[in-house]
Amino acid sequence: MTYLKGLADQVQLQASKLTRLLAEVNLPSPSFAPDAPPAPLHGKEFEKVQAACMSLIESANAIRDLALRPGDCIAIS
Repeated sequence: MTYLKGLADQVQLQASKLTRLLAEVNLPSPSFAPDAPPAPLHGKEFEKVQAACMSLIESANAIRDLALRPGDCIAIS
């Protein structure tokens, strides 16, 4: 398996974990819809959701950076 494929699998895994967690705590999935409800602002659920979001963001950023090619990414940063 290539590093790119591994990162893609990681993004999928993290997205699935976040979707599952949101369903468990009875929160809607993220949406760009104008009437999308906001994320919870506090509490145990917020901490779990925030941690899952951060893991997804890290994986998504890594695959983005790889797609840009490391040299291009370093020049942008």
